[in-house]
Amino acid sequence: MSKRSRRNFIKTTAALGAGFAAPWMWRHGAPADAKTVVNRHFTAPILDPEVIPRFVDALPIPGANWPLLTGPSHQIALKRVQCQALPQNAPGFPKLETPCWGYRASSDYGHTYLGPTVVGIRGVETTLTFDYKSIDPRVHILRTGNASRAKAASVVDKTLHGTNRREPEARFIAHKHGSIGVDEKSDGYSESWVTPDGKTIATYDSATSGQSPVGYEQGSDLRNATMIHHYPNLIGASLVWYHDHALGITRLNVYAGMAGAFVVTDDNEAELIRRGILPTLGGRFDVPLVIQDRAFYPDGSWAYPDQPAPGRCAEWPGGPSTLAEFFADCMLVNGKTWPVFDVEPSRYRLRFINGCNARFLDLAMDRGGSFGVIGTEGGFLPVPVIRGNVLMGPAERFDAIFDFRPFAGQTLTMINRAKKPFPAGAPPVANLDGAVMQFRVKPALTGAAEVTASLPARIHPGPAPYEKRDAAAATRGVLLFEGADKFGRAFPTLGQVMGNSKTGLSAMPLMWGDPVTEKPRTGSVEIWEIYNTTPDAHPIHLHDVLFSVMDRQPIRFEKSDAMSACRMPMKTFPIQIEGQARASELYERGFKDTAIAHPAEVTRIVVDFAHAKPGRFAWHCHILEHEDHEMMRPYDVVA
Repeated sequence: MSKRSRRNFIKTTAALGAGFAAPWMWRHGAPADAKTVVNRHFTAPILDPEVIPRFVDALPIPGANWPLLTGPSHQIALKRVQCQALPQNAPGFPKLETPCWGYRASSDYGHTYLGPTVVGIRGVETTLTFDYKSIDPRVHILRTGNASRAKAASVVDKTLHGTNRREPEARFIAHKHGSIGVDEKSDGYSESWVTPDGKTIATYDSATSGQSPVGYEQGSDLRNATMIHHYPNLIGASLVWYHDHALGITRLNVYAGMAGAFVVTDDNEAELIRRGILPTLGGRFDVPLVIQDRAFYPDGSWAYPDQPAPGRCAEWPGGPSTLAEFFADCMLVNGKTWPVFDVEPSRYRLRFINGCNARFLDLAMDRGGSFGVIGTEGGFLPVPVIRGNVLMGPAERFDAIFDFRPFAGQTLTMINRAKKPFPAGAPPVANLDGAVMQFRVKPALTGAAEVTASLPARIHPGPAPYEKRDAAAATRGVLLFEGADKFGRAFPTLGQVMGNSKTGLSAMPLMWGDPVTEKPRTGSVEIWEIYNTTPDAHPIHLHDVLFSVMDRQPIRFEKSDAMSACRMPMKTFPIQIEGQARASELYERGFKDTAIAHPAEVTRIVVDFAHAKPGRFAWHCHILEHEDHEMMRPYDVVA
């Protein structure tokens, strides 16, 4: 077999092992009965998404269906709760509940698995105390075959870094995704986890378990499994979110339900509301939309792939294996499958979070209409951008105004057109993962409209990182790489790119436990060049800072075939920059914490460390299956 044929074969087989990347895999094998399907990634039949009624149950809304938390400090407990993720009001469809791990405050609820929505004020610290002691410390809630079977084994893959040293299955560390200026002890470093019975990674030898843990939040009581996080809320008005970040099992903990929204407001937003440019904060015209994908077993419990590794090169030790990516066919918004939302013929503020494990989203309305994009992850854009669609990688957010007035009396379906994996995988199925939710527009306005003014020429008063690009003190190259691990599985990693376009570029893949190579100075501005040598796009997230996307440029590289073999030796390989750079999208030039790095390109971002405190943080791909399988690296902010 030629070198080129071997490379194509490796890429093809890796893509086929990536979950539901091809439509035929969903119907692989005969259905067990009229309501289930058999898939080769599961040891038991799963609920057929075709039989789940769509657009029946109402969209859950924070403040109405689950709590809004205001004030400077809150207690949040992780609990096992029964959630109504599947439709509860569809004739002929059983009312199935889903066991979840959900963040909860002073009250329990089942309308959604999402945690309470926390509201913070810019510049005013919010303290969250997470309490994990009510969780069963013995086994993860996601089980093989059926989560309701008490004796079923968990889906934890015991071969990944973070799970392969007999680490406990139930362990947690919260990360507020979108916080800047946070202390390293409150950030949610992946190795700073705790268990419900008070065990921590501190009981392990840091010399052999990876990077040394950075410690724990001041005031935390690990023996009682409580961890305190202090958030200074230095970010501008925006929708951020919090989720679990434990090493090796982030994909599982988030899939089990561990996520919630965090809204930050400020004086600039209050002025925009006063002028009628934005609706009342948290009112009926201000709606967050947390979009995720899931699969279910016939009893309503979560279904996550639990089969052993296919096509292994070395002897598999037994138990479930992680996939390269996982794409489920049921679309959930705010914790409900394919909900419907009754809206006025008026302008709404829609705030999107892509909370999927691996799925990119390309969202649009089936009847047309435009999104007036006013913000991204870190706050308002300098200038609003009008688009007919919004493209989001996992963890990206969009803040937009959508005008329902032209659609009075009509029903709109929000559709998803992103391929899986993105950008060259299989297209979504129109009536499954190609449909997200519906909006039923009333024939006439009831009550007063709140958005009465057009979008101004400039929304954010201050300079975005993009506007500081000429002040960059350093340019550093980082690498996105994919090989194969010792079992033959797709193995995505990060790394370092050394040299420059004149002297030549040399790329070196690195592991989580390798020495830190990125050490920016607090208060500085840097340009990071992200070289993607993999066949897919990756959403790259940097903890504790905001950045803007500057441009993208094609690259050429030739990786050795040996680097795709089962043991993937780590060695350098050359990269060349070629072709013309293309400017970033206008909506990428504001305040971001996650950006899409497209394949065979270098993506340049302008990173602002103005508020960064000295300490150890992480940067990683936010495809959760990737970050759990080594596509994450620490970096140090130095004084």
